[in-house]
Amino acid sequence: LLIADEIMTGKLLGLGSAGLLQVLVWLGMTLGVRFGLASLVLPLSVQVSWQAVAIAPVLFVLAYAFLGSLMLGTGSLGGNVRESQQLGMFWSFLATVPLMFLPVMLADPHSLVAHVLTWIPFSAPATLVFRISLDPDAITAWEIAGSLLSLVLSTWVTVRVASRLFRVGLLLSGARPSFREILRQARLSS
Repeated sequence: LLIADEIMTGKLLGLGSAGLLQVLVWLGMTLGVRFGLASLVLPLSVQVSWQAVAIAPVLFVLAYAFLGSLMLGTGSLGGNVRESQQLGMFWSFLATVPLMFLPVMLADPHSLVAHVLTWIPFSAPATLVFRISLDPDAITAWEIAGSLLSLVLSTWVTVRVASRLFRVGLLLSGARPSFREILRQARLSS
């Protein structure tokens, strides 16, 4: 059973490293274009706060661990690749919720919607970056710390539950577990 945990951790770290490499390539291309086309971009006066740049890597790692473990745990229950992707897509959809409320946050980073989305683990990473980028003074230090703590605790829980679901998926390869079996395995202690 420990081997299943090690396999899941390896998959999560490997895919996370690949995702981080992809982000670094995008950042390099963006900076290259920005400096290459500086004369076109400077009149736009686009500014990003240093606070958003500082917190973004932390949020990337936490969001990846949170969503990646959910996708890996539920995806391992699929009978084939297509089913696994469909099971994981639910979590991807939840991560896009802040984009649906972007017009509200652009109009008022202090809105109730922005405050609520800051505390929900699925939407906290993107919402925090949006709010800090729009108005660094719109969000208090305790709200950032509380949101990060909520995301860390949620990540810890999801990694543990996803590890159990991954173990079920490995043990029952080819067979579809019942919903009752999934719940039973999710509640078992390690």
